[in-house]
Amino acid sequence: MKTGSLSEYAAHAGVSPAYVTKLKQAGRVVMVKVDGRDRVNFEMTDRLVVNTTDMSRARNGANAKPAPPAVPPSSDEPTPSGAASMVGGGVSGGNGGADMVFRKAQAQERVFAAKTAELTYRQKAGELVEKKTVERTVFDAFRSLRDQAFQAPQNAAARTIGMGDAREIERVIAEELRKAFDTWEKKMAERLAMVKGSAS
Repeated sequence: MKTGSLSEYAAHAGVSPAYVTKLKQAGRVVMVKVDGRDRVNFEMTDRLVVNTTDMSRARNGANAKPAPPAVPPSSDEPTPSGAASMVGGGVSGGNGGADMVFRKAQAQERVFAAKTAELTYRQKAGELVEKKTVERTVFDAFRSLRDQAFQAPQNAAARTIGMGDAREIERVIAEELRKAFDTWEKKMAERLAMVKGSAS
């Protein structure tokens, strides 16, 4: 996977850095995390730009074909009801209008496919995790911490029966709390490893 800065991608694509900045603002640049820094994924961005070019043109009307001029009826031919609105201006919408709608729909489909491919890639790279998985992991983590925290006083009480030294009692309580947090930390690490594995 080739990555780089916005200016490096501009050199790669043969365009100006300002143009790449506009692409990013339009959501047409795929950014990934590399060593904690935001970098441009060259391959995915190339594909996204190509797949969304038609939509940009369609919005500007560049791809729309003009409707063919309407031929007015001859003077000796009767004019059908509603035909007057067709003379000189062509049929409302015409083939050009239908063609533009089709092209927009086609371009939007390509954008959706490109975005889906981006999400799939980022999920396999471990950058994205399903919301339900995260919510379940957080819930389990706090429940485990709660259980360990409530267990610590019980364990400490059993060990401090008969003790008269306050500092010794405090030491036992701190020791039990430390054990509880250590156990929770290990379980949390295991859960995070499972979440990361499910994302790849």
